[in-house]
Amino acid sequence: MAASPLKNAGVNPYLNIWQTSSTPHEDFYVYSSGSATFTTSPSGSAALITGSDWLRLTSNGANNNAVGIATNQPAFYFQAGRGEYGESYVHLVNQATNTANLAHGFCSTTSLGITDGAISLSATSALLLKLDGEDYFRAYSSNGSTNTSTLSTTLGPDGYYALRVDIFNFDATNASVSFSVNGYPLKDSTGLSIIHKVAYASALNMYGLVQTQAGSANAQNFDVDYATFAKNRLVSF
Repeated sequence: MAASPLKNAGVNPYLNIWQTSSTPHEDFYVYSSGSATFTTSPSGSAALITGSDWLRLTSNGANNNAVGIATNQPAFYFQAGRGEYGESYVHLVNQATNTANLAHGFCSTTSLGITDGAISLSATSALLLKLDGEDYFRAYSSNGSTNTSTLSTTLGPDGYYALRVDIFNFDATNASVSFSVNGYPLKDSTGLSIIHKVAYASALNMYGLVQTQAGSANAQNFDVDYATFAKNRLVSF
C-alpha cells in the first residue's frame, strides 16, 4: 500500500467506503457489494485482487460502460461553514490508447452521463476527471444545469495516482472546490491553481464515488487501493 499522510488528518468522523459494519478495514482487505457503506454501480464487477488489498473494478466490454464504487447514502453537501474532502489512491491502465474515463469525488447521482469522452450532468458535483481522448486531468463542478469544467496541465497517462477533491467554505453563498493529483494542485493553462466556486442554493446531497468507464469496446480495469470521504459535521468559525 502507498500510504497517504492526508487520509487520517483533519476531519472527523470519517465515511470510508471500505468500511463494513462498525469495523474499519485498512484498504480493501474486505469487500462486499452488499456493505452498508458502499455499493458497486451502475454495472460491471468489483473484486479483490488475489494476494493484495487492492480492489479491481472492471467494466463490461462495451463502449461507455461504467462501473464504480460509491457510498450507499448521499451524506455530503455544500453548506456554509462546513468542509469535506475525498481522496483515493488508484492505478489507471488504458485498455486501448488513451480511452479510459475515470472520476473521483462527489456527485448527487452515480450515473455521470459520460459519453464518448464528454460529460453532461444536471446534478450537484465536485469531480476530478480523466476523459476518453484527453491526455490531462480535468476539474469539474456543477449545481443543476450550471457547471464549470477546466482542463488542467497535469498529464494523466497510465500510472498510480492519489486523487483528492477538497470543498471549503468560501462565503455565505458559495463553496470553493480544489483538486489535486499526487499532492499537487491542478493548474490551468495560465499556471494558476484551479479553484471552482459552487453556490449553496438548491444544491443536492452527494455521494462519494470512484468510477471508471470504458472508452472503447474493450473492458476497462481500474484498481483502487483506498478511498475515503469525510466531512466536518461541526460548523467552523
